[in-house]
Amino acid sequence: MRALRGNLSGMGVPSYMIDLPEGGGKVPLLPDYVVHRDGDGLKVKNYQGRVFTYPVE
Repeated sequence: MRALRGNLSGMGVPSYMIDLPEGGGKVPLLPDYVVHRDGDGLKVKNYQGRVFTYPVE
């Protein structure tokens, strides 16, 4: 992914997004946003810095 981002425009690089529960918005599935992973799911931080639990099945 880093090599792609270095050589292509932003629109040419796929982004894997998740839609957070409770109106948290959409965030990319990147290390900067994933805070923690546990048995309940992913703890993900949105653009406002609020942390949400995204359930993983």
